[in-house]
Amino acid sequence: MLRVLLKSSFLVLLMIISVLSGCTETGTIAKRKATIVSEAFGEAVQSATIRPVDNAWGGWAAVHPIVSEITDAGGDIVGYTVRMQVVSRSGPFTILVAIGPDLCVRRAEVLEYRGERGRDVRSPRFTSQFAGKCANDPIELGNDIHAVSGATISSRTMTEGVRNALRIVKSILTDSRPQ
Repeated sequence: MLRVLLKSSFLVLLMIISVLSGCTETGTIAKRKATIVSEAFGEAVQSATIRPVDNAWGGWAAVHPIVSEITDAGGDIVGYTVRMQVVSRSGPFTILVAIGPDLCVRRAEVLEYRGERGRDVRSPRFTSQFAGKCANDPIELGNDIHAVSGATISSRTMTEGVRNALRIVKSILTDSRPQ
């Protein structure tokens, strides 16, 4: 009972933080994002704070990436999330990539897909392929990621988005390390 109460309190806290930090997300997207973060980082996030990281734009093809540091109660970083729009044949769609401090993907999800074609990239069968992929892995369609039949362009776009999310977080870590 206490665990359920803590988890629901965390989800409410995460939605409030999203609103206060200037995210213009609908309630459904904010709740989904909170659930993804909670599932990707587990118990360590029960009292996490999310704050935008400065200079998140890494110069790679993505629209408006927002990088957040996920910290625990002690202020230690337990991971990062990158939320961005990627552009496919049917238009832009929003993805969220949860990345551990080891620069490996914990989870990648499609938060919002408005187009008519390519919707199957939202399926767990496709998105689960990204879990465990690290910054040094190829993360290429046809190599270590299999496309969704009928959604090849959206599959390619999602794959590039995940690879770019890892590059952005890697560049942030490289820039923040002491010289």
